[in-house]
Parts: sequence; structure tokens; C-alpha cells
Amino acid sequence: MIRNYIKIAWRNLFKNKVYSFVNIISLTIGIAACLLIGTMVINELNYDRNWDKAENIFRILRTDSITGRQYSSCLVGFGDAMKNTFPEVEASSRFDNSEMWFKFDKNQQPFQFNALTGEKDLWNILDFQIVDGNPKNFREGYTNLIISEKIKERFFPNTNPIGELVENVPIFGENEKFIITGVIKNIPTNTHLRSDVIVIKQYKEIQLSTSGFGQFASQYILLKPGTDNDKLLIKVNNWFNSLTPYNSDIYKLQPVTDIYLKSDFAQGQEIKGKIRDVYIFSGIALILLLIGCINFVNLSTARALRRMKETGVRKVLGADKKSLIQLFLTEALLYFGLSFLLSILLFKTGLPILENFLGFDLQMTLTNNLVIFGFSIGGVILVSLFTGIYPAILLSKPKPISILNQKSTTSGDSGVLRKILVAVQFSMAIALLIATIIVNNQLNYIDQKDLGYDKDNLLNIDFTEWGTKANAFKEEVNKIAGVKNSSISSWYPTSGGGNMQRSRPNPENPAKDIEIWYIDADSSFVSTLDIQLLEGRYLNQSSDSPNYDPAQNDWNEIEKIQAQLPVLITQHTAKVLGIKELNKRNTVIDAIPVGIIADFNNQSLKNPLNPTIIRADNNSEMGNMLVRTNSKNRQGVINQIQKIYSSFYPGKIFKFSWVEDTLAKQYEKDRKLQSLFQLFSGLIIFLSCIGLFGLVTYVIESRIKEIGIRKILGASVFRITKVLSMDFLKIIVMAGIFASPIIWILMDKWLQDYYYRITPSWWIFGGAILFAIIIAIATISFQTIKAARTNPGKILRTE
Repeated sequence: MIRNYIKIAWRNLFKNKVYSFVNIISLTIGIAACLLIGTMVINELNYDRNWDKAENIFRILRTDSITGRQYSSCLVGFGDAMKNTFPEVEASSRFDNSEMWFKFDKNQQPFQFNALTGEKDLWNILDFQIVDGNPKNFREGYTNLIISEKIKERFFPNTNPIGELVENVPIFGENEKFIITGVIKNIPTNTHLRSDVIVIKQYKEIQLSTSGFGQFASQYILLKPGTDNDKLLIKVNNWFNSLTPYNSDIYKLQPVTDIYLKSDFAQGQEIKGKIRDVYIFSGIALILLLIGCINFVNLSTARALRRMKETGVRKVLGADKKSLIQLFLTEALLYFGLSFLLSILLFKTGLPILENFLGFDLQMTLTNNLVIFGFSIGGVILVSLFTGIYPAILLSKPKPISILNQKSTTSGDSGVLRKILVAVQFSMAIALLIATIIVNNQLNYIDQKDLGYDKDNLLNIDFTEWGTKANAFKEEVNKIAGVKNSSISSWYPTSGGGNMQRSRPNPENPAKDIEIWYIDADSSFVSTLDIQLLEGRYLNQSSDSPNYDPAQNDWNEIEKIQAQLPVLITQHTAKVLGIKELNKRNTVIDAIPVGIIADFNNQSLKNPLNPTIIRADNNSEMGNMLVRTNSKNRQGVINQIQKIYSSFYPGKIFKFSWVEDTLAKQYEKDRKLQSLFQLFSGLIIFLSCIGLFGLVTYVIESRIKEIGIRKILGASVFRITKVLSMDFLKIIVMAGIFASPIIWILMDKWLQDYYYRITPSWWIFGGAILFAIIIAIATISFQTIKAARTNPGKILRTE
């Protein structure tokens, strides 16, 4: 029987070519897009679940109870102190993900790698598959280096690297010899600790500071299975409060499986996503699949009348309702099965493109994970049965006598459903189109917003240990023909608000603290960034710099010296802190403001302006250099600066970036979201339109006699086209009206991420609806005009 059903379904597939084409195309695209997005979502949700002890691994978080700000780092020694104090803690280690440079041969140029730096307890927390060596045994006298298989194959293809010494070329400090102690399997990409090599350091033992001052680092701990985290945290906070009576920090534990998706606050964490984006893409995947299913239901019910006689004859010959439902469900399974096979081909084609777009390989995919493949097949079967059940019941429901006498009311019942489904389709299409326009407008606004300084033609030389040669190097750079000015600074765009932050009582609300950023830079900082001086004077190169040695003065003495130093403040700082007099010591900022400069955005545009103070530091031994160039010969200027850099700092890595590129990179994830929105909104509109095309084709066939009579009675082609199109256009307008407030609420929440944001205008919503109407008219018109121009005599003769 099943074999017979498949034969009938296969014949119908080729008998109704338009119906089959529209269904297979829409289902194939819908399923393929769903598989690709689903693969991405599954990988996002599975970050750091590959560790054997994942459920017991936590990162220590610190929350300032006064400001509410959360940090992913805590005082060095905190994790070790927890391990020594609380038996629930089995292991503790600092973890740091950073770029490191290594020379595997003294004659080679150094190569850059992503490195995970940790302590010996790292091996007790994370499990890596060791291929060669015994890296768990720390080799004294050297920093230990463990390389991945891909690094081994690249640099040691035919030799054993264990015991080899390689040279680390740091940005700060002298070059150091590392010893390779092991080779491990490549670290999976679905971890926020993604890296090429592992560095195990034996840090100098530092006692946990109880003063609130000291070094901070990201620290992870491993808890014993079954530990009650809430009870442990109560004990930890009580313990630390007993050590530091003036402590305002509250400590929490973040599960390692939450770190990737729930770490918006972690500024130093490079590899992170957003749970919000997972929800967005999951929704888009379901929408694409749903639209394909809607097309199938609409076209199946639209051609119900054409198959009524077939159903009636089958019932007269003895077919019961159950066997007819089985027949029509077999057809649905055939369409979905063929579409699934084609979607796998599209998936295999699209996966490398998606991975290239994301910038890394997806660890779990349909083609390398049997569980995902099995669930995909099961999902397609369930969706096909669920989608096909209504048309199957609809077609098998009428009695034979009603069908053969052409008295079935099925068309009227299903017509209402079709209108609802078309409205749902275009609601989703219009909603995503509106979202795409809003994202585009927001990112364009960010690109064009005045930041308070000139970001164009501004070069940033990465953090360097200048030593005593900083001013001499700067003088040589300023002699280059294409260089206008330069400045050595502790801050550069995208590095945060400054090099130091302090909380001070808010003059308007003393119960609430206000955060102040401090930037230490030389006296040419303001002129290099082209920031406008509004009042007062610039900082003086010789007289306004601090005269103390941090290594020889304690913190209290340093604060006293700094309180007498001249500083520049921004206009926002003067307003918020109520500073009205210059050249007079201000107790709130503990300095003497001598000039007010225009406000500039020293943080991302997702953050509001904070009070910012610029202090003179003309003898900085380390920091970044900002170089203002002309736009004529950028590469020539870079080549000359690199030549000078190499002569001053031989063997050091010359790293640079253009500030406009660095600023753009801040919003890289949002730009990827923009690109995906553009792609998926186009796909959804395309699928909606081909579904509408197929539906219009069957509606015209069912009204062909009406068209012939209207033509005989004198109706014009335009009039007939208008009559046939108007019902669909009304549905699309209603869909747009329904979708607009919903997507406005959702996109308003997305815009809340940005302090500086657009207000969506009415034309965005009206324009999206109008665009959908124009596309729908173009889709409908081809068939309606063709039908309206048909000879009425031929129509009525065939009827």
C-alpha cells in the first residue's frame, strides 16, 4: 500500500509542475537556512561544554556594591586563598587569553599566536588531549609552552618538538626562552578560551591584598561535585569582609558554560557572544522554515478543488478517510524528503561561506555529528506530518456525493486560512525588513557621528616599552614629511575610558558616586587628536608633568603630588562636577584644572559620556603612540616609522592600526548582524513572493470563468487585474499594520544597547509596507495581467 502511495505521489509531483516547483524551492531554502542557522545556534549554546568538569568550573566575578559595575577579574591570590580556606575548592588558576609572538628559529621573523596563559593547576581544571610529551610535569627554570597539533605540523613537521627552546618576543619586557613540554590536540573552537598554544607560568607568589589595592587578574576555580554554590558564596563574602572591613565588593561565581554568552560586562574578554543574538537567529530560522510550510499549506488547500473529484472517485471505489489521509501525508513526506536532500547540498555549499563569515570553524555540524543529523531527519519528518495533516484532512473530509455534485464547501473554509497564513507570512517579512532598515540606520549614524576628535588619518602604534628613548623616538617620527603631530599616551580609542578610574561623590547627589576617567598623556595629546580647547590653556610640556618615581614613593605621597598638578577637563566634566573656576585646586578631582576642552567619546557609543581628566606625563616609559598623518602617502609614512622603530627598538614587534579601522571593529558583531538581517529579510521576502505567485496561479484558475464573464461585460485589463489583486494587497497592508508595533518594541530594546541611538521614523514602517506592496504587485501582476488578456470566448468554451 505504501509503495502505491509513493507512486501516486511521485506522479503528482511531475503532473503539477508549478505547484511542485514552488513547494520544493521554498521548502529547500527554508530547511537549508534553518539547518545553517541551527548549526550556528547549537555551536553558540555549546560553548565550553566540551570540558569534562564543565559543570564544576567557575570564573570568579567581582561586583562593586556602590556603582553596581561588574568585573571579570579580582585581586591576584583570591582564587588560591579560596582554595586554601574552603575545602569545597579543588583547584585554582589564573587564565589569560592574549596574543603572543614566538620565534621558532632565531633567523625567522616572529609569528603571532593566540595563547592561553595559566598556572600549574590549569591541568586539574581543564582537560586537553595530550598527543606527545608530559606537559603536566612542570619543567623548572623555564616558562612551559604546549603547542597544538596544527602548530606542530606547521613548524615541526618532521621533528619531535619536545624539549625545544623557542623565543617569546613580548611587547613589554625582554625576550624570554620558553621550553616546549607537550603537544595537544587542537583546542575546539567552541570555547571562550580558544587558542593555538598554552603557556604555563610559575608566577611569583603574591599574598592576597586586604587593602583593596593590588594586581587584578581573571581567575577560575574548580569546585567539588555537589557543592552548594549559594552557601559557598555566603561564606566567601563573609570571610573576605572579615579581612577587609572597608570592602565594597561582592563576589560571585559564573559557570564556565555561561561565560561566552553572558559576559557583556567583561571588557578584556575578546571571545564572547550574546544570548540575545541566539534568540534572534533562532527566531529567524523558525520564520524561514515556517514560511516554507505556509507555502505548502496554502498551495495544498488552494488546489483542493482540483483534487476533489479524484478524492470522490477514490471514496466511491472504497477508499476510507484514513487511507486518503495516509496518501496525502505520503505526498507531504515526499516533498519534504526531496527538499531535505536538496537542502543538505545547499548546507554543504553554504557552511564554508558561513564559517568564513564568522571567522572560525563550527565545531558541531550536520555532516560531522550523527546526533544533529538524526535530530534533523526526525525534525523534518515531524514538520512534514504536522504541515501535511491539515491539507490531508481537508481533502479527505467531504462526502463523495457532495464532491461529485460540486457542492463541497472546502474552498470557503480553506480560503480564510489561506488569507491568515499569507498575512502571517508578510507580517514576518515586513517585520524583518523594518528591523534591517533600523539596524542599517543605527550603524550609519554611528559611522557619521562626531566623536569630538578627528579619527581619520590617525595612526596608533601599539603598546611599547619606550624606556628612556620615548621623546627622542617621538622627535624622529615628527620629522617625517607626512606626519603632522604625535603623542605618547596611556589611552587610545577603543582601549576603554582611560588608564585609571576613580569613584567620587556626586556634588548633586552625595549619596551616589560618580565615575571619573583619567588619561595620562604628553602635552601634545589634545592637539594630535584635534580636540578643541574651549577655555583656559593647554598643558605645558616641561612644568605640568609630575616629578616623582612610582617605585620610590608610596601611594599617599603620589596622591599628594598629583593633587597639585595642572590638568585638562572636558566640558561635560565641568558641568557634572560643578567646576566653574580654573587654576584653582578642586577637591572633587584632586587636581588643578587649567583648561576645558570639548567633549569627546573616549568609550564606545554604547556608553554615555563620563567625566574625563587629562594629566600631563611627558616622561612616560611605556604606552601607545598616536600619530596624526596626512592622507597622501599612508604606506610611505608607515614604512618610515617602522624603520625608525626598528633602529630604536631592534627585535621588538612593530604593531600598528588605523584608528578608524579600530573604531569600526568595535561594532563588528553588529555589522555581521546587519549583513545577516539583509540576507534573511531578502530570503523571507523571496519565499513569501514565490508562495504568493503559486497561490495567485491557483486562485486565477479557480476564477477563470469569472474573468471571462467580466471581459464580455466590458471590464478592462486594469480593472480585472485590480479585482484579482485587491484582496491580496489588503492582506499585505493589514500584515504591515500588525507587524509594525511588534517590531518597533523589539528593535527599541535592541537600540537600548546604544547610548547614542536613532529614533525610528514613521517612514521606515511606511516604506517597508510600501516596498512589500510593490514586490507583491510585481509578483501578482504577471499572472493577473496574463489572465485578464486571455480571450473570453476561449475561457468560456473550455469551461
